[in-house]
Amino acid sequence: MGFRISALASLLFLGSVCLDAQEAAVEGPRASFQMAIELRSATWKPGAEVWLHIRLTNISDEPISLWSVRRGPPVYAVDVLDREGKPAPLTPVGRAFSRGEMGYRDADGRQRLIVGGSGHFVHIAPGESGKDFFLVSTIVDLRAPGAYRIRLERVDPVTKLCVRSNTVTLNVAADPPIGR
Repeated sequence: MGFRISALASLLFLGSVCLDAQEAAVEGPRASFQMAIELRSATWKPGAEVWLHIRLTNISDEPISLWSVRRGPPVYAVDVLDREGKPAPLTPVGRAFSRGEMGYRDADGRQRLIVGGSGHFVHIAPGESGKDFFLVSTIVDLRAPGAYRIRLERVDPVTKLCVRSNTVTLNVAADPPIGR
């Protein structure tokens, strides 16, 4: 599946990453991997860098290679909902990605580019797992205290099926434990 900047921008919204992908039927084809996410802590202070730890498990009979982004447009769609089920607000970077733009203005009004990027492949043997990470707080504004439900999805490059993670709950507290 070829990606353009506009297609990469659509990766931000749950449901949009899998528009061109088919969902596996209960007894139909299955994806080549499963994805599980976790937070190192359930409670964070407002505005903290919130990283998701992602375990990618190869459930196929063949080795797979999955792209892991370090800088640039994400390969994951992120769905972050508040306690009422409303989407959490996006950061300037998140808004730029969602609009297919190549840049945004920072807090000082300077133009920042977000095109290009870097990463590497995570090679996973059958039955084995690999790790990836995703900095949610780059895309979603998590400064408001409250509980947020987070889920990721991405297209399986082998089968073109949509792969969804489990859902985790993030609590943003005005007075979190020290160090978060």
